[in-house]
Amino acid sequence: MIQKYPEDFNDEEILKSVPEFSCPCEFTNTAIQHFSFVLTSLDSKWTFGYCRHAPNVPTLLVLISYLPWHETFYKILNQISDLANDKESGLLPRFLSALYCSSVPDPGLNLHVSYDTKEFIVYCPNHFKLPS
Repeated sequence: MIQKYPEDFNDEEILKSVPEFSCPCEFTNTAIQHFSFVLTSLDSKWTFGYCRHAPNVPTLLVLISYLPWHETFYKILNQISDLANDKESGLLPRFLSALYCSSVPDPGLNLHVSYDTKEFIVYCPNHFKLPS
């Protein structure tokens, strides 16, 4: 693990499991791949891991959430990748902070993340329903 956000996140069980589930073996790809995994705690609660692996890149991006919003998190991962690749803008830390501080929107509405002079908007499914 190269970097985590927030930096003070210290759930050792999750931190240990993320590399094992996100990179269980070596693989190569010719296109961007999105995939997910689910961690189950001792009290049977699910934690979803959403991953983005780009070709010819030795690392991947992973977001952890209790929300089963696959398409939403894949779009967020793409945004994070775009900001990470634009190192000169310095917007990635602002985006991550704004995302982390965002409230979960009402079911079926959009998540709005305002950072710097920009806004990222993505649809969020109804989090009261089971994923289909």
